[in-house]
Amino acid sequence: MWVIVLALRLLLVPRNQSRFCGMSKLRVVRASWAVVGIGLLVLGCSSSDPKAKTEASGGTGNAAGDSGVANGGAFAASGAGGGSARGGASSQGGTGGTAGASVSSNPLCPAKGPVVKGATPFADGVEVVSTENDARFLVVSEQFVYWANNNVIKRLSVENNSVETVVDRSKTSFKIQGLAVDETNVYFSESGASAVAPGPLGVAKAPLDGKSEPISLANEGPGATASSMAGITVAAGYVYYLNLRTQEFARVSVDGGEPTIIVRTVNPSMMTVAGGFLWFMHPRTNTIDNVHLLRVPIDAVAPPADTPSSAINVPPGAEVIAPVFNYQPTAVSADATHVYYDDENKVMQVPIAGGTPEIIAQAADTDGFVGSKNTTYVGYIVPTKSGVFWDADSGGCVPVWKSALDGSSTEVAVQTVNYPALLGANATHLYFSASGQILRVPL
Repeated sequence: MWVIVLALRLLLVPRNQSRFCGMSKLRVVRASWAVVGIGLLVLGCSSSDPKAKTEASGGTGNAAGDSGVANGGAFAASGAGGGSARGGASSQGGTGGTAGASVSSNPLCPAKGPVVKGATPFADGVEVVSTENDARFLVVSEQFVYWANNNVIKRLSVENNSVETVVDRSKTSFKIQGLAVDETNVYFSESGASAVAPGPLGVAKAPLDGKSEPISLANEGPGATASSMAGITVAAGYVYYLNLRTQEFARVSVDGGEPTIIVRTVNPSMMTVAGGFLWFMHPRTNTIDNVHLLRVPIDAVAPPADTPSSAINVPPGAEVIAPVFNYQPTAVSADATHVYYDDENKVMQVPIAGGTPEIIAQAADTDGFVGSKNTTYVGYIVPTKSGVFWDADSGGCVPVWKSALDGSSTEVAVQTVNYPALLGANATHLYFSASGQILRVPL
């Protein structure tokens, strides 16, 4: 009996098992296979790197216009997995063969412990930014690199690598779920429950230098002892955030005041602000069909909760920009002219002003069980003036890629690195995490 169940498990496992095991998700199967689905849940998943199982949704600085200065991710995105190594770029951005990567002689992909600077420079110009390996969120400015673990936000000077603590919530039971910065403040969202002081801040801000305590901008209401705030971004004087409990996007002034709900019934990927719209993909998990890249005006007021949807998985008030054939979408980012997003193994772009989505790069699928194929899912996408950087699968010792803005070429930016994720950039460097440790490479 168990032999049969195991065989069915191998046949029906998600096309990218490593990513989904780290995310504690299983691909939706047809109702007729419900019993097998139960078997899969019993057997469970594992990952060769526990760091890969952290919720990690990094923020990326945007280039111009009214784009968010830095986007904190939504929740539990990317960072899963299990030990495949890919190398070799094709003209279409595809990735080559696979090999086990649980043990590596590459100093950028140590078998255990952090990447350590040695006497010999790292390949591809990679530099160690931090020896700590607990980053769950990352935001980059021209002067500082900000990152957050579960309840502490720190910043590191790009000039001298000095580190300061900006926000410390370690004495509370709340967990940071989003991170963003502008010219004067760091913003964060948090979730959790506590019946004792200090209570939840929900969505909060603190000065960039951390010289004073954070101030709450929005929460679950007077006397609340719990918070369910998640992804966050800031743009043009407003903070945009996701309330997981109510499944609503809302915005509040950076100076405080009454929040405005701008769209309801959402379970989104990361978000970004560009061209006067809030962009996101919905739904983010637990579906194969009817996923869309959506946008809603930043000054929108959500229609009443009982307003019917115009289409399946299109929240009232949201505009469909493109269908997304992806049951675990992750990235949404923007520069002055385009919005970038992942569509399974493809890096996509669509003009902010309107137009047809185009493929910038495509990662090749890998061989699976008995002639099947495993989809190599794209994770974070960061546009810069020199090209679009992206990672795929966030597992094992794998490359970080760079594609031309027009999609004409793709090359390896970093040959192999340990569980890359949390990509962010300023004018001079691409920053990224390697199993929770922050590294950088010149643009």
